Amino acid sequence: MTQIVGNKKTIERLKKSAESGEISHSYIFEGSNGIGKKTLAMEFAKMILCTSDSRPCKVCSSCRKLESGNHPDLFVESVGSAKGGSKTTYSVADIERVQSEMRKKPNESEKKVFIITEGEKLSVDAQNKFLKTIEEPMPNVVTIILVDNASKLLKTTVSRCQSIKLERVSPEEMKSYLEDEFGNVEKLETVIAFSDGNIGKAVGLLSDESFKERREKTIDIISDTMEKDITKVFSNVKYFEGEKEHIYEIMDLITSYFRDLLVIKKTGGEEHIINRDKIRRLKTQTGILSSCQIYDIVRRVENAKLDIGRNVNYQLVVELLLLKIHGLSSGDGA
Repeated sequence: MTQIVGNKKTIERLKKSAESGEISHSYIFEGSNGIGKKTLAMEFAKMILCTSDSRPCKVCSSCRKLESGNHPDLFVESVGSAKGGSKTTYSVADIERVQSEMRKKPNESEKKVFIITEGEKLSVDAQNKFLKTIEEPMPNVVTIILVDNASKLLKTTVSRCQSIKLERVSPEEMKSYLEDEFGNVEKLETVIAFSDGNIGKAVGLLSDESFKERREKTIDIISDTMEKDITKVFSNVKYFEGEKEHIYEIMDLITSYFRDLLVIKKTGGEEHIINRDKIRRLKTQTGILSSCQIYDIVRRVENAKLDIGRNVNYQLVVELLLLKIHGLSSGDGA
């Protein structure tokens, strides 16, 4: 399981359960997007379906088929692949299709494994339909539900599954892995800090050549908003219009910058700063806002993300956020 970074105790526990045959019928793997839930689920499936004593052996017929992605007893369900169903949620029809497949005998292995990705998109009706499968499990079926937050599932669903919460990867583990994969790239420490223990997020940022430019532009806009006149605010809104695809990442960048301001303001130190290459700029700006005002801005950024997710007018959300930051910074928005 060398491709999985961190969560060593969880990996070892799953390995022991697979080798001893003490496998639960239903699991919930919980963790933020990119933290490695699907990677872990796929590796656990290899353990379950492997025919060797030491699992996964990576050499048996089952392991080889899993590596090539054509094992007949592994089923990976996603909202986007739902046949004739919604592309935003799992429907009852989707679950009925899965249950129909579950009732069939395994093709080659002793068990069949079903991985349900984006479990938070299971509708209430779909979960209620699925409860019978969990409450009266078939002995040769293992279900793994992947979810970013288990609180989005019905309590009855959670109570009938074995829950495994993936932990953030330590900065040391992330650095070791990322240096092996990408080399000693520029601003690696910044990417690690910004990723907050999410290895998938870090890999995505390092693979995205435009992230560096997007980060620099976002920080410049925030500095302009804090330090310059209001006309600059409206001209900067145009940048956000062209970056809708990356808006949540940009909002997280804004949060990280104000978090750094707060850390410097509270501690005066640099050890826990995310944007370490911006220390000089941050220190010149610590006197612009009070701690309470910074907390208020961070809260408003999170609310802006929620509003965008609820399809509130995009331009209006961005304008109001930047105007509030400008107002607080200039003393007009307290």
